[in-house]
Amino acid sequence: MAKNKPSNTIEHRDSLELQKIIDAMHHDPFSYLGVHTRNDQSILRVFNPHAEQVFLKINKEWVALARVHRHGLFEHTSATPISTPCLLKIETKKTSFEAYDPY
Repeated sequence: MAKNKPSNTIEHRDSLELQKIIDAMHHDPFSYLGVHTRNDQSILRVFNPHAEQVFLKINKEWVALARVHRHGLFEHTSATPISTPCLLKIETKKTSFEAYDPY
């Protein structure tokens, strides 16, 4: 029986890119993490394997990012552009701190 070839869908490419990020083998993490536009939407991707939760400050309020992968990938999608630099609040099991997204 022939093996199925991986599809060339965006979702499949994203999973390959993510695996490289997780393995610290991505040649250009700036192309995947940080703020990007896709399908007329702004998307912020944050990778922090120690984070329990990540928040983005928008108009003086903290908005929770969705955890989209168990190894610590968080995303926020918006119909309006996401302003940079992005101020994040990162909560781990032991602490909470604010930092600007480096990507």
